[in-house]
Amino acid sequence: MSERPLPAAVPSAGPIVTFEGARALYLGPALGLKPHRNAAFTLAVGLDAPIRLTLYGDRTGPVASTVSSIVLVPAGHHHQLEAEGIVAFLYLDALGDDVRQVRTLDIIAAHGVIAAERRDSLSRWGLDRWRTVLGVAVTETVDPRAAAVASAMIGDPDLYPSLAEAARAVELSPSRFHAVFRRQVGAPFRRYRLWRRMGLAMSALASGANLTEAAHGAGFSSSAHFSHQFVRMFGLPPSRLMALKPEIRWM
Repeated sequence: MSERPLPAAVPSAGPIVTFEGARALYLGPALGLKPHRNAAFTLAVGLDAPIRLTLYGDRTGPVASTVSSIVLVPAGHHHQLEAEGIVAFLYLDALGDDVRQVRTLDIIAAHGVIAAERRDSLSRWGLDRWRTVLGVAVTETVDPRAAAVASAMIGDPDLYPSLAEAARAVELSPSRFHAVFRRQVGAPFRRYRLWRRMGLAMSALASGANLTEAAHGAGFSSSAHFSHQFVRMFGLPPSRLMALKPEIRWM
C-alpha cells in the first residue's frame, strides 16, 4: 500500500505554530534545520515527501539514519530532520502522552488519514486532532513526584532555580530526583525548564512582543541568549522563523 502525497500548495497565510501546555505543533514549510537537540518527544510528518531523520552520537558523528513519511525523535537526542515541501512537527507532552504507544504507530494508516484531508483543513486541526490521528493516547503519569515538578514549571519555569531545590520540594536526593525526572519526562531537568521558557517566549511573540521583550519575559538574559538556545533546540534562529510571519496560536 503506497502513501498518498498531499497537494503541494503552501498555505498562503504562512506557517502555523501552536502551543498548548507542554505540547506544541509546527505546520509549514521545511526550514533546512541544522542538527539540534530537543527537550520533547517529536513526531515529524512529511506531507509532500518523506523525511530523513539522522541521529548523532555525542562524539562519533551520525549513528543512524531513517527515511519515512512519519518519524519519531526521542527527547534529548542530537538529530537532524531533512525534508522538502510542507511538514508537521508535533512536540509531545511526556507527562500526558504514552510515547511508547507512538512507537507502534501504523505509519501508513496515519499518513493515509492525513493525506485524505485538504491542506486548508489541516491548518484548522487542533492538537487533539493531530494526537488522535497519530495514535497518542492519554495515560496516567508514572511518577507523581516528577509530574508535580514538571507541571508546576509550565506556568513558571523558574519556580525551582536549581535541580537541588526541585528535589528538595519532592523530598528526594538530587541524584535520585535527576534519575526519576529524566526517566519520566524524557529530558533532564534543566533542558525541560528551557523547553518551558521557550513556550513562554513564543506566547509573548504571539502577543506582539519583539524578540528582546519575549526573551527577557521568559527568563533569558538577552535576545542573543534566547536565539542561541532556540537554534540548539529547534535548528534555526527565531528571527528566521518570525520572518515567515507565522500564525502563533496559544491555547
